[in-house]
Amino acid sequence: MTKKWRKRTCDEKLAREVAKEFGISYLLSKILVSRGINSPGKVEDFLYPSLEKAENPFVFPDMKKASERLAKAILNREVIGIFSDADADGITSAAVISSFLRDCGFPEENILVRVPSRDKEGYGLTKDFIDQVRAKNSKLIITADCGIRNHEEIRYAKLFGIDVIVCDHHHPDYSLPQHAFAVLHPKTIPHDSSTKFLSGAGVSFELVASTRAKIGKDLPKPRKYLDIVTVGTIGDMVPLLGDNRIFVKFGIDLIRGGTGNIGLATLAQKVTKREKISSRDIQMRIVPRINSSGRAGKPEISFRLLFEQNIKDVEKLSNEIESMNSWRRETVDSILDDIKFLGLIDKSK
Repeated sequence: MTKKWRKRTCDEKLAREVAKEFGISYLLSKILVSRGINSPGKVEDFLYPSLEKAENPFVFPDMKKASERLAKAILNREVIGIFSDADADGITSAAVISSFLRDCGFPEENILVRVPSRDKEGYGLTKDFIDQVRAKNSKLIITADCGIRNHEEIRYAKLFGIDVIVCDHHHPDYSLPQHAFAVLHPKTIPHDSSTKFLSGAGVSFELVASTRAKIGKDLPKPRKYLDIVTVGTIGDMVPLLGDNRIFVKFGIDLIRGGTGNIGLATLAQKVTKREKISSRDIQMRIVPRINSSGRAGKPEISFRLLFEQNIKDVEKLSNEIESMNSWRRETVDSILDDIKFLGLIDKSK
């Protein structure tokens, strides 16, 4: 089948004006204009991301009730269950919520986190975890980067009086989960917004930011978690536009400065020069290492790396992740060698 390239049209006069106004190359200006970044305001937002220009998290229709419910659970010291996906986006989503709870002075023993093994538990919220939460007399579960299709499991939780807040960005199926206490999903936003491109970590961050606003301003600013959000955002390959671009810009600055998450800074230092880390380094070096624990059937190791604060434990966990990443690479190489041996792919490539 023959495919044709389709060249984007570009207003060359506008491109020249943008290049001159912002002091950028004509080539870069043409790329921006051809991609719809074609006004001074849009160009400025793209070139100079600012946290002050991020969307209000209450753009999510259910955010008010979700943040009020989480704030209530924090103030009353309820046991809170957090169930995530096992990839980098899910792990970072769980780490953002858990770290916020801890920084609120919330007792760690009241935080029940399950990062499931895909091989043993599959994908999505499970009744087994709901039963575990029930046994602790918990009345709140937050799903992190999953849950949008867990209709039966959420109904099961509701039967026992457990509220479920869904934080997800994956495509829903026939409907949103009707029995959820609140659904935080980009698809629920009724108007055009850059938040429609958020990753699971981004959605979880918005919940944290709005909950802090409900509890009080004496708590740490949620921006401190943006280095963790950055890993989930880049790992899930969502468009780096709007809020995503803002979050990643600030998150990379945190990693470079070594002022963010201890586990992430330690891992970054092992794989590249932290002060020069780029989005490509995160995509090609950090994300595969976070994912490697899931490939090895131990996704909780990466979560613990991002949640742990003791530097000795962090160093031990980062070394364990390095070992699992080496195993992952060797496994992939072995599979490729087998494929080549069978003649299924061209050995010369």
